[in-house]
Amino acid sequence: MLWFATTAWALTSSADPAALCALADAVVVAEVTSTETEWAPGPRGDLRTRSWGAVSAVLMGTPPSTVEILSLGGTLQGLVQHVEHEPTLRVDHRYVLLLSRDGDAWRVTGGEAGLVPLAHGAPAPKLSEVCHAR
Repeated sequence: MLWFATTAWALTSSADPAALCALADAVVVAEVTSTETEWAPGPRGDLRTRSWGAVSAVLMGTPPSTVEILSLGGTLQGLVQHVEHEPTLRVDHRYVLLLSRDGDAWRVTGGEAGLVPLAHGAPAPKLSEVCHAR
């Protein structure tokens, strides 16, 4: 288990932050503004959730000012599907997100390991604090 902390945020994960950052196309600070759960395409009948985040800081990459993030699972018409290690993004919550492109949308790199809650008003961390680059 890794534990990294600054005055603004902390990351706990069994994944290697440097490895996740190397896989990510972007690292951002974003506040989730809305979410929508829908049936995923295909015959399996899975749910997927689309979340939209307003980017307030870009630590790496060139994402747009609003990112659409796809994750598996969600709640729809009373049905709840939880997918282990998939991130759950909540509206009006702020996060540091390690993102990878998925067509026109994004996915959180490494699932829940690529998401760090960040308090409102807390300053954005530096990329070196997120990725532990030396």
